[in-house]
Amino acid sequence: MARQQRQTKRRSRRMQTDQNVEMLFGKQNILYLVAGLIVITIGFIFLGSSRDGFLAMYVSPILLVGGYCGLLPLAILYKDKE
Repeated sequence: MARQQRQTKRRSRRMQTDQNVEMLFGKQNILYLVAGLIVITIGFIFLGSSRDGFLAMYVSPILLVGGYCGLLPLAILYKDKE
């Protein structure tokens, strides 16, 4: 009987902690993350498209640097004004 009461207390504690969980990243953060991943993917596609072309030499590095140094940190560090 005492064992059963302890198990129900544990279950109720778990349920209480699960209900109070707050998301670490908001909707805007996830949008920035997805945009960054899309920009990085396009950069790698352009990089592999041709060896000496304009896209591979100039556009691809700009997209990759913008994605890695701009959008991904923005997605991590952005906070809503609440």
